[in-house]
Amino acid sequence: MELQPDSGSFSVDKVGLAALVKNKNHEILGELGGVEGIISILRTNLVAGIHGSPQDLHHRRKTFGANTFRKARIHWFVDLLVSIFTDIINVVIFALSMYVVVSGIMINGWETGWKEGTYAFIIFLVFFIVSSIFELGTETYFQKATEVCRLVIVLRNGLMQQILYNKLVVGDVVYLKKGDKVPADGLFLDGHSLELDESKITGLKEEQTLPKMEKVDNSNPFLSAGAEVVDGHGTMIVTSVG
Repeated sequence: MELQPDSGSFSVDKVGLAALVKNKNHEILGELGGVEGIISILRTNLVAGIHGSPQDLHHRRKTFGANTFRKARIHWFVDLLVSIFTDIINVVIFALSMYVVVSGIMINGWETGWKEGTYAFIIFLVFFIVSSIFELGTETYFQKATEVCRLVIVLRNGLMQQILYNKLVVGDVVYLKKGDKVPADGLFLDGHSLELDESKITGLKEEQTLPKMEKVDNSNPFLSAGAEVVDGHGTMIVTSVG
């Protein structure tokens, strides 16, 4: 089945679509005509998907944005600071540098003692900052590389195809199976026993979270980006990217 490209304007904006899944708002979904209404608004065909031509993809990215990976770096940096100070070696080095500062002042007096101790403290501080920046850069690089290289299965112009995660657009029909991560916010279309673990999208460390299972079906059609499929399989329509 070949679809005809359509570059006309959409009757819903990306802010409204983003709020729909983020807030799991059944009221807004109802006002938009339910899942069927969203399918119509986004000009998606359940049998063939979107047209998927370069013009169609450009129009959708221009209207709704691209599926780029974003994460607040401040949280990563704070996590790194905590991890460095919980490392026993770093704690020992810090304690020794503070001991040198205090003992230097006590032995040589304030005027000369603080200088020797401060030098040791500065060395530790430089080591601390460089380590933090290096780890932050390394983690950022590998996480972005992992996200960019992840493949998802979509339906475009009647054909199932694998595309890169960051090539998804609003309106895409995506196939999900056990072990997959939901690549973008969206709505449930069809499937069997689809169950998600949403604990990894809370922003907490893995050891601080408990599984947060969410069954997805026609009565609860909301799928959040980053959730992991722990059971079943199904299809979804992408409503928000980025």
